[in-house]
Amino acid sequence: MRQTVYTITNTARMMRTQYSGTILIVEGSTDSRVYGRLVSKTECRIIPAEGKEKAINALEMLEKDSFNGVLTIVDADFWKIEGVEPNNSNILLTDSHDLETMILYSDALDSVLSEFGSDPKIMDLGKPIRDILLESGLPIGYLRWLSSTTKDNLSLKFKKLSFDKFVNKNTLIVNIDNLIEQAKTNSKNY
Repeated sequence: MRQTVYTITNTARMMRTQYSGTILIVEGSTDSRVYGRLVSKTECRIIPAEGKEKAINALEMLEKDSFNGVLTIVDADFWKIEGVEPNNSNILLTDSHDLETMILYSDALDSVLSEFGSDPKIMDLGKPIRDILLESGLPIGYLRWLSSTTKDNLSLKFKKLSFDKFVNKNTLIVNIDNLIEQAKTNSKNY
């Protein structure tokens, strides 16, 4: 990890030799692409950091050297429900858990639904799809939180989880028992 932090800080220092605008450190390449569409390319350069901790450590290392004009955007993750506040005004948090959940609250979801959704099928759901998605995501979010190192440290793995084994594809309702079973199966040493 230390090597990546040094790489990020050295990239920022090299950038500063030719560029005087804002440097934005983000968690990863997806964040870099999304935020790259939202910031002025002439006023801001983005560096992906391969993780929240690396992004924060790189910012802190740069600030120790009195490096100015750098911000870091990281996912709030569970900090908001745990009452954790960043101790640095140059660390910005996503409004909700992460960039992907912010999309649920944006017009982007409406645009995707109007482009690719079927109005009759959406109407058959009986309530707004945004509400259904949030309700369906809640048990998964709670289980991820319980598994986190700051909570019960269950060591469950959520990458490559087989959602089709616990989410009804027609109603999007989550079967919690199946979710737990899949999380345990997906996590070799839970």
